[in-house]
Amino acid sequence: MKILYDQENQSLRDGALRIGQLLDESMVREKEMQSLVRSTSERAEAESARANIEKKQKEEAQAENRLKDEKIAQLLRDSLMTPRYDDIVTESNVATIKRVSQGNIGRSNQRAIILHMSDGTNRANNWERGYNTRLELAEELCTSGKKVRTDVWNKPGTNYKWENWFKNIYVVD
Repeated sequence: MKILYDQENQSLRDGALRIGQLLDESMVREKEMQSLVRSTSERAEAESARANIEKKQKEEAQAENRLKDEKIAQLLRDSLMTPRYDDIVTESNVATIKRVSQGNIGRSNQRAIILHMSDGTNRANNWERGYNTRLELAEELCTSGKKVRTDVWNKPGTNYKWENWFKNIYVVD
């Protein structure tokens, strides 16, 4: 009987040991699953945060571009000069402003805005009225890289060329 009792106890111990091992393995797998879920969740949160940051950066860039466009539009309105009835207006070709500088040009050696254009021409404007606004407009257009057209005005008997002079600057879409 004792042998039978010992065998039953051994079977119960073996069963309990096996159940303990299975529970240990189950707990290890559970921890691994929790770790995997946590890392997947963290990755998803990181990707979501990255997407939100990129979206905000894009929105900020768009807002900044809108502000620049509004500033250019205001400068265009402020710097625009309208010709008189007897002025002959000649428009230039379309180009971009590569560089803006200041110098002295003209019969009286007045200060002038000089546009260094992508087509190789250097166009000057030495009109005092609206000088600072035109200078700011030219610098904004230079940094924005927008395509522009200029014009030059002549009266009968004058021959100012658009390749050398400009009166207004227009943005070309």
